[in-house]
Amino acid sequence: LSEPVTLTQAIAMSGGFASGAKSDKVVIRRQIEGSTNRSEMIVSVKEVNQRKTDDVLLRPNDIVEVAGPGKFSAFLKTLVPTLTQLPLRVVP
Repeated sequence: LSEPVTLTQAIAMSGGFASGAKSDKVVIRRQIEGSTNRSEMIVSVKEVNQRKTDDVLLRPNDIVEVAGPGKFSAFLKTLVPTLTQLPLRVVP
């Protein structure tokens, strides 16, 4: 990219959050200058959008990680549509 980009701009450029993404716990891993190690910061994009906190200006080599739904939540999303397709038998 030729111009500076904020976290919310980068998310918008990538198509936004996927269904079930945790926008309140976006992790930015940033390389520590002069080291191969990275620092980690957690940003709530919800709070950025509500103007409760500042947007983060991304730097070269930053890694942005957005967690999806938890395993149980993902399991329920798979199970519920399956259950609604099962035939029902009504017993008088």
